[in-house]
Amino acid sequence: MMIDFSHHVFRTARGLRLVPYNRLANEARQLLASSTLEGDGFGVALPADDSGRVIEVDTETALLFHVLEEAGPLPDHVLAILDEQTRHRLSDFILSGLLELQEGERFVSGAEAEGLMLNTGSGEDATSRLSHQAIARLFQYPVQSSLQVIQRLYSHNRIPNSNLWRRRLIDDTAFLGISSLDAAWQSSDSATGWHYLSRASQQPGHHRDRVHDNADGCRDEAKLYISVQPNDLPDALAITANILKHHDCDSFKVGAGVEGVLRPDKLVAYFPSLDALRRAAEELAPAISGLSPQGVPFTAAFTPDGLLSWGVDPDHNALGERKSWRQWVVERIAELHSEALAQMSMPGIQQKKQSPSEQSSNVIPSTGSPVEPESSSQLAIRWLLTRLQLDGIDTHTFKPRQTWIRENR
Repeated sequence: MMIDFSHHVFRTARGLRLVPYNRLANEARQLLASSTLEGDGFGVALPADDSGRVIEVDTETALLFHVLEEAGPLPDHVLAILDEQTRHRLSDFILSGLLELQEGERFVSGAEAEGLMLNTGSGEDATSRLSHQAIARLFQYPVQSSLQVIQRLYSHNRIPNSNLWRRRLIDDTAFLGISSLDAAWQSSDSATGWHYLSRASQQPGHHRDRVHDNADGCRDEAKLYISVQPNDLPDALAITANILKHHDCDSFKVGAGVEGVLRPDKLVAYFPSLDALRRAAEELAPAISGLSPQGVPFTAAFTPDGLLSWGVDPDHNALGERKSWRQWVVERIAELHSEALAQMSMPGIQQKKQSPSEQSSNVIPSTGSPVEPESSSQLAIRWLLTRLQLDGIDTHTFKPRQTWIRENR
C-alpha cells in the first residue's frame, strides 16, 4: 500500500538546483539541443550527486521543489490534486532522490525510503518467480554494462545449447512437424530465429502489419506465450495450431534452429484483444496440461505452472520503432539496475541502519532467533521493483497496469 502523502513531512533533496531553460550552462544547452529534453515547462533539476542527471521539470514541479526547500507537508495546491497519478509521481521523486521523506528524526530517499512506498513481493506463480529470480541474479554479478544486463534478463531461463540439440535440429522443420500442421495454416515467411505461420486464407506476412483499433482508437494486440520444454515443442505446436484455427488468431510464430527452440518464448500467438486471447488460452490450457513447462520471464501468467502467459506490446515510439513487451520491461529494468547500483554505493545504504528498538524486535517470535537485517542488494532489489511498479508494471504478476497502457498504447 502506498503511503498517505497528506500526513507526512517532506523536503527537497539537499543540493538540488533548479535552473530555468534560459539560464542553462552551455553543456546543458547542448543536451537540450540533442532533443534529450523536450524544452517545455520551467527548466531542469540538477541533483547534487555526481550522476550527471539532467531532469526536466514543469512549472508545478519546480514550485513544489522550491516550497519544500524548507521541510514541511505538501503544499495545498498539491494536496488538492492528490490523485493516483500524482501519488505515483511523488513516489518516483522520492525513490529517485529528488524529494526526501521524514522517517523519525531523519529524512530518507532512494533505497532507504523503498520500504515505505509499495508492497512489491513476488507472486505465487512460476512465471513471476522466474522474473524475480532474474532480477535478483543481476546483483550477484560484477558490475555490467546496460547491454549485458539486458541480455542476461532477456535470455533468463533459456536452455543451454549442446551438441545433442545441434544434431537433433539439423532439420528443424522436420523436428517441429511444420509440414504436417493443420491445413488452416500456411508457413508465411521466416526470419532469423523464427518460423511464421498465418491463416491459409490470408496473404503471407499478414501478421506483421496487423493493426486492430479499439473504441478509443488504440492498438490492442495481445500475445500468448506457449512455453514448453524443447522435447514437447512438436506436440505443443500441433495442439496449438488445431485449437487456434477456431479462434480469433491470424498468426503465430515458433522458434527456428537451435537457439529458437531452446529459448523460453519459443511459441507465440497473436490476438486482436485480451478477450480473444483469454478465450483461446482457456481452451488451450487443459489440452497442453500434460506437457512440461519451461516458463517465460517478464510475462503475466495465465497458468500457474508457466505453460501459458501473456503480454501486450507497447505502441511505436516517436522514432517509429516498436519493441516487444519483454524488450520494454528488461530495458527499463536495466536502467533501474544502474540507478540501484548507485543507490547501493551511497553512505549508509551498505546495510540499513536499525534503531535499538528495531533490533530488539527483529526476532522470529516462535524461536527467539534473530532475523538478519536486509543486505544492500536486497534493499536495491526492492527499490528497483518499487520503481517498476510506479512505471505501471504489477511486479507481483508482471501484468501491465492501466497507467502503463494509457501511456504506452
